[in-house]
Amino acid sequence: MPERQAPRVELEPSSNSPGKTPVSETGGAESGAVGAENTAIDPDLAQVIEAWDSLPPAIREAILAMLRAAE
Repeated sequence: MPERQAPRVELEPSSNSPGKTPVSETGGAESGAVGAENTAIDPDLAQVIEAWDSLPPAIREAILAMLRAAE
């Protein structure tokens, strides 16, 4: 039984291809989402984020346990 193969498809742009399209300078999804630099963070959350790397593992686990319990 011969092996079947998909037809070859050329990846070159066709004559009706729009060519290169400009990239948005502001970025973001179509929904209007933009980078985190434009999002206000609650000061308490910012404090947790700032301290996270220096927290002992037991404290991190306790924080996560409280978050999960609140869900």
